[in-house]
Amino acid sequence: MKRVRFNRGNTESAINAAKRLQSDKTLYIFPTANGLTIEASKPPFGLQHYTVQPDGSVEYIDDEQVASFKEGEEEMKSYTEYAGLYVIDSNEHPGCYLISDAPEHGCNMAPGATYFASKEDALRAIDILKVVDGDGQKFWHLLRAITGHSV
Repeated sequence: MKRVRFNRGNTESAINAAKRLQSDKTLYIFPTANGLTIEASKPPFGLQHYTVQPDGSVEYIDDEQVASFKEGEEEMKSYTEYAGLYVIDSNEHPGCYLISDAPEHGCNMAPGATYFASKEDALRAIDILKVVDGDGQKFWHLLRAITGHSV
């Protein structure tokens, strides 16, 4: 499906239009400079948006406010979902972040079990990890080239 520009600026109308498209994929509705956009691929990270599922269900997504809470834990552990992976707070290294395959795990998916100083660095690393398809050597080469330093 190609990107559909929906210039009315009315979210409810855009949701109804997305439902009428009857896609077999999840559709995303998000703001752009040209009005609202309906697209089958996820919007850029951090952009508030709506998802319209093939069954017609609608969900509002705000990546910055996604969080999980395990019963019995004293505090809430926040995470950010991005490209099928999760950036979560590190228990071992306070103030650092790791890339996990699930929000409730703490299994570090980055080559060398790398920790990141900021969420932005971890999100950038997920993009790199997807591009290199898990190749550790390529991952480190691109990470150093893009960030200008080793993490």
